[in-house]
Amino acid sequence: PQQPPPPPPPRRSARLTDTPIKSETSTPSFSYPPPPPAYNPPNPPTVTTRTVSFSSDSTTPTFSSSLNPRSACAISYDAGTNPLKSSLLLPNKLHQFYTRLWEWDPYWYAHYDWSTHSQSPEYNAPRFGYRTSRVTSVHQLNYGQPPTSAVSITLPPITHRQDQRKYQSMVSWGTQRPPKIYRNGEKRCIVRSLPLHRSPYEIKKRSDTHMWPKGTFVQFQNNAVHIIQRKQQSHDPTLWKGMCHVLDVTPYISTVSKEYKIDFCTREFIQENDLGSGMYGIQVAICEYIGPDRLYNLLLRKDLEEAPKQLEEKNYYNIPPLDIWSFQDSLNVALQYLNKATVVIDDSDEEDNTTTTTTPKAPASNSLTFSLLCNYSMKAIETPVRGRNCRHFQCYDLRNFLHSNSTVSGGRWRCCVCEDYVSIRDLICCGLFTRMLEEHRSSVTGSRNKVQFSADGTWELMGVSKLRYQNKRPGDGDGGGTKGEDDAPQDNTKRGRMGDKNDHEIILL
Repeated sequence: PQQPPPPPPPRRSARLTDTPIKSETSTPSFSYPPPPPAYNPPNPPTVTTRTVSFSSDSTTPTFSSSLNPRSACAISYDAGTNPLKSSLLLPNKLHQFYTRLWEWDPYWYAHYDWSTHSQSPEYNAPRFGYRTSRVTSVHQLNYGQPPTSAVSITLPPITHRQDQRKYQSMVSWGTQRPPKIYRNGEKRCIVRSLPLHRSPYEIKKRSDTHMWPKGTFVQFQNNAVHIIQRKQQSHDPTLWKGMCHVLDVTPYISTVSKEYKIDFCTREFIQENDLGSGMYGIQVAICEYIGPDRLYNLLLRKDLEEAPKQLEEKNYYNIPPLDIWSFQDSLNVALQYLNKATVVIDDSDEEDNTTTTTTPKAPASNSLTFSLLCNYSMKAIETPVRGRNCRHFQCYDLRNFLHSNSTVSGGRWRCCVCEDYVSIRDLICCGLFTRMLEEHRSSVTGSRNKVQFSADGTWELMGVSKLRYQNKRPGDGDGGGTKGEDDAPQDNTKRGRMGDKNDHEIILL
């Protein structure tokens, strides 16, 4: 006989540190590209020694941002199939590398990855990427520090007629433009890099965004190219500090029907372990810039420029839909957060025994205070979001969050409340905050923006903050008022060293 279906799993209550309850709001389907099939490198691995010549790095400042110049040299590295030492980035590692770029750099969508290659002419052959490899030998170096890691990337010509016409007309090849500033929808050929292994200190220090290896020297078609990267510090040569920007190689390319070569040598030391410490994956791709406002519309799946069919073909530019919590789900989380956050300390002191117990406070007297102002713009929030794993309930505005992270900075993708790193995949839209803003958005000002949330699920907009605005005069701000008779004039006359305190009190202090 046919077995009855298994019972549905129990519905868990959502907490801030757990996976949230999905909203009933229907969102378009989205999924990251699946990982490639398992690839087993040849055993024993092949060793292919490749030698690359680099020009001198003796300008002021140097192209590698090093303190000391370096003469021209030739280096050798392993370009074979060794998964631990060679410059070959295997398919599974390449997929992880792409996933990190999609998650932490959503402003660039790769139309064509020029740096991937296959070792077989078959259509479904596995694709490989490039990574920096340890330098095995250095030749013809007269002065300066020798490079410790390197890789050479060959960009093959696009031979397919349809693809050739498509990508030749897509990008304005050979044109210069101001760096760091890109327009929405602009297409450029850029180079990005990520460390393949990050230590716990690096994970805590910065988000997983583009970073060049230490002392990177880049040459395109044997000509040195300037990049914006970390600089070696004179007070401590082991420190490299600064911002890293992507490299735009569009001005150096005239047509996609030719072959190009980009060489990299760095001062980053690669350790001998299975983690790949010191290795950096490098991508060269024809990308389209997605502006913050367009990224905002893609997350909410509204006011989109393209037709839905075109967006589905592009997988919505690899932008996942914003996880929207319903009002009831957000209310349940807020009540649990309220009961968990409020406690009462009971002390019972006896002659020789002192005990301290912590018990939950009565739910009827609990309350939380939220601000309806965004910490980025100090204006009323439009789309309230926060991180899925954030330990607070306070939200901020999604559009302002995307605008603030569109520029390269040390605090990129940091939560403005708890300073944890939050990617677009970890953002959630709070239904409770949305309901509060629907009721009180028109009444929110700089002096009146706090909402008191009670344990019974109700809330109210609090009055003007008296501590900040009670002494303001008419016209000084939102908290002004008329001056009463009890308001005595302030004496601004400077007194002694400690006001009206005597010398004896000053000595005691």
